Amino acid sequence: MSTKNKVLLIESNRAEIMKISKLFLSNKVADKVVFFTAPAEAKDYIQSTSNSPQILPSLLMIDVSTYSHDSFEFLKYFGRLLRTHDLTCKVFLLKDSEDKGVIPSEVKTLIPIEKVLTKPLTFDKIASLVI
Repeated sequence: MSTKNKVLLIESNRAEIMKISKLFLSNKVADKVVFFTAPAEAKDYIQSTSNSPQILPSLLMIDVSTYSHDSFEFLKYFGRLLRTHDLTCKVFLLKDSEDKGVIPSEVKTLIPIEKVLTKPLTFDKIASLVI
């Protein structure tokens, strides 16, 4: 499968994972959603496929509310990986509230953040994410 419409979702809440996945798939915004409940799981998955950088997603959506430190560490790792393979990926942060919080400057330097989205996600929010 082409990675053109592949989403990597990192979200701690399984109900939220199912809801977000359904929004992407049922509205044909993405062909495939790969999801993990923790940044470490996603990193393990990516490392296990590191010989195939073409399988990396076109969009990454990561919850930074629950595992903020781990999420930012993952983003730094992912940003370095994209640079190494000269690839691009749209990155969206998920938060539980409107509070913007602080995104570490090192993260912003390594990987551009498209937008910070507040949960719950809706079809309109998903549809506005052009992959």
